[in-house]
Amino acid sequence: MRLKLKVLLLVVAVLFSVGPMGLAENEVKSKSGSFSKSDFDFDLEEDLAEDEFKAHDHLPLWNKACFKFNYWLIRKVIIPVSEQYKKHLPEKVRSKVTNFFYNLSGPVRAVNCVLQGKIDAGGNEVGRVVVNSTIGIFGIFDPAGKIFKLKTQKEDFGQTLGKWGVGTGTYLQLPFLGPRTLRDCLTFPIDNSLTLDSYFWPTNLWAKSAINGVETLDNSTNNLENLKSIEKDALDPYTYVRDAYLQFREGQIKD
Repeated sequence: MRLKLKVLLLVVAVLFSVGPMGLAENEVKSKSGSFSKSDFDFDLEEDLAEDEFKAHDHLPLWNKACFKFNYWLIRKVIIPVSEQYKKHLPEKVRSKVTNFFYNLSGPVRAVNCVLQGKIDAGGNEVGRVVVNSTIGIFGIFDPAGKIFKLKTQKEDFGQTLGKWGVGTGTYLQLPFLGPRTLRDCLTFPIDNSLTLDSYFWPTNLWAKSAINGVETLDNSTNNLENLKSIEKDALDPYTYVRDAYLQFREGQIKD
């Protein structure tokens, strides 16, 4: 029974380890629940549109092939499961889950704020982790923000390297993980090693996988409407997602 549970947790983690992909590249299922050929009607050999981000996309054939798979996964698995999660779990409960996971990444934000010279912001993040992990009961509540007015600022090591002048490198679409830049791919393991759960279960694959799976489910649910909007808002979903991601990351670096 325990082995079956572990296998199930691993499968859930793999299915939901889409990270930023869940924020940008989804759409509503067809009424029949099936997918037609037009759902994946991207020409892998089609030249990329001329735009300011073209230089970032050096592997278009690989990226478009991965995007097809990720696009199918989100529509077929992520959206339906997220809809059920949202339907059966009250918003007040889901907000506590979101708070919990946001608190876990507090050390990541604190360290990177300091590395970027944002000392006050780094101090706020340390204070938030201490207050919310204790008074806030492991981050379920947010007294640091609501009572002590400690502001938060999302920072990661990819942004830090960007601030230091390190380029993005090529744009990448990765199976299950969605859009990335080479710089973000290289820095993701560093950020992941700084989260609070890494201190409690540093080598426990099953615990880490389960936490990542539930966190991504929560994140996808919070962005459900964005996931559904791609088809109606974008004539070319691949280009839309690529450009939106690169603009989003560039904006984070310039803040």
